[in-house]
Amino acid sequence: MRWIRHPGRALDAYLDGELDGRDVDRVAAHLGHYLLCRQRAAITLQIRRSLRTMAGRT
Repeated sequence: MRWIRHPGRALDAYLDGELDGRDVDRVAAHLGHYLLCRQRAAITLQIRRSLRTMAGRT
């Protein structure tokens, strides 16, 4: 499972035939969760910046 946190390695392993369908589902779920967390963090940061701007702070 060396590839679970590395999208490039996961793709290489898939193309080399090292992953079965269940592994592909796990990689997809992990990457989906990672992207959702990144998106949530970006939205939170934007809200903080907006609130500080409205409060007159930078």
